[in-house]
Amino acid sequence: MRIHLFTGLLFALLGARALSAQDSTGFVASESCLDHLPPGAFFQVGVYAYVHVDPGLGKQARFAAEDFLQAVVEAAARLLGAPPGVLPRGDPTLTWKQLAGSLRVTAYADGRMNWIADSTPHGPTAATRLLAVAVSDARRNGATMMLPQDARGQALDSLTFLIRTTHPRVSEAGTPDSMTFEGTAIPIFSAPVPWEEAVRFPRRAPQLWYPDDARASMATATVVERFTVDTTGRVVPGSIHEVWPAGVKPPMGDLGRYWDEFVASTHKWLYSGRFSPARIGGCRVQQVVEQRFAFDLRPDDTDAPPAL
Repeated sequence: MRIHLFTGLLFALLGARALSAQDSTGFVASESCLDHLPPGAFFQVGVYAYVHVDPGLGKQARFAAEDFLQAVVEAAARLLGAPPGVLPRGDPTLTWKQLAGSLRVTAYADGRMNWIADSTPHGPTAATRLLAVAVSDARRNGATMMLPQDARGQALDSLTFLIRTTHPRVSEAGTPDSMTFEGTAIPIFSAPVPWEEAVRFPRRAPQLWYPDDARASMATATVVERFTVDTTGRVVPGSIHEVWPAGVKPPMGDLGRYWDEFVASTHKWLYSGRFSPARIGGCRVQQVVEQRFAFDLRPDDTDAPPAL
């Protein structure tokens, strides 16, 4: 009888995934290198504004926030000096390190509205400050929000949502990545960004070891590890952490022992591997990565190595 750890957990991780440069982790590199990128390392891209609303509030809440977002985008264009219908340029006011913004907005049924910047450890980004001024300008020009009804058909007393900005990554050839959004995203300005290349795994990686006790007990598992790859292509010691879904407790007893063996196998694999480090505009950078390790025994070939 096969024992499976965490059956039914759905991880949206089909392989190695470099965390977005807009994530709180992302890239770390020598500022001296990144501050002296050549002009040829940059490509002009569109920066998009979008809203995030608690999915439990329903689509009508998101539609209301997106209607207000349109007024904010128009205000941002005025602030950046663009005529109506023309996408403004964010540079030189907004540099490529300052393009990710996040503003928390609360609208009330009586017409009041307040907003606060989501700050980084170094304070609000230039994009966040632009969003705050644009919201203020939109309000001065008469922008309002009609709050939708809740699931019971009653009008909401208030609605809190996030206005965020983001942009696609660009390859060394200048090709932007495709992007998906939970709702409607609106171009708010354009800006030059350096090309990026995420961490690449070695072509000839060491084989992942399937623990003997777990194999004998037909135990299977999926382990998702988050770790940091440094500028030399090595995993940073002590940076490996298992990614746990909310509310899931570590297994106990024999299952816990098998799980620990699976985790030890992934650690051994990661520390013995040599990766191609991430790069921005030619600068080698440190990057946080997530990787899915699937320990699964196929009925027709129990000696097959586990899959990455």
